[in-house]
Amino acid sequence: MGYKLGCQGLIGGDLAVDELPPPNMELAPFSSNVKTVEVHHFGGSKLELLLLTHLLENTAKLKRLIIYKLKTISIEEELEISKELLMLAKASTDCTIVLLESHKTDGN
Repeated sequence: MGYKLGCQGLIGGDLAVDELPPPNMELAPFSSNVKTVEVHHFGGSKLELLLLTHLLENTAKLKRLIIYKLKTISIEEELEISKELLMLAKASTDCTIVLLESHKTDGN
């Protein structure tokens, strides 16, 4: 099971960015079977990083987190984001985080 996360929230899921549960609230059943999450239009904002933190801490079966960053992110910003992502705690011991530049013309 996978979800795509964009500016408007989760496509195919029921959790939107502006509806993020409190940190102590469990994401079940959303998190119980999620193996892949794709994030589109990632700009590196504090809210986006908070959402990724919450996802990583609560998705024990997550195998891949694929992040498509905005083309406007500088190399310096990308390096800082990469450092922050590497330091995040993960519920899954075998989760791979991939940071890619968005390659489609529609911004996805």
